[in-house]
Amino acid sequence: MNLHVSINRNIRKFILSANFFLLFFLRLYLITLNNTYVRGGVFHDMTGNQHISHFKKTRLMGR
Repeated sequence: MNLHVSINRNIRKFILSANFFLLFFLRLYLITLNNTYVRGGVFHDMTGNQHISHFKKTRLMGR
C-alpha cells in the first residue's frame, strides 16, 4: 500500500515537472513563431517541416 502511494506521488511530481516543461517549450515556440513572423511567416518545427504561421494572415487583414 505504501509503495502505491509513493508511486502516485512520483507520478504527480512528474506531471508537475512535465507541465512546467510544456509551458516553457510553448513559450519558446511562440517566441520563435513571432520572430519568424517578422522574417516572413515561415518557421521550422523540430522535424524540419515548414509551416506558414496563421498569425501572418490575421495580421495582414488587420485583425
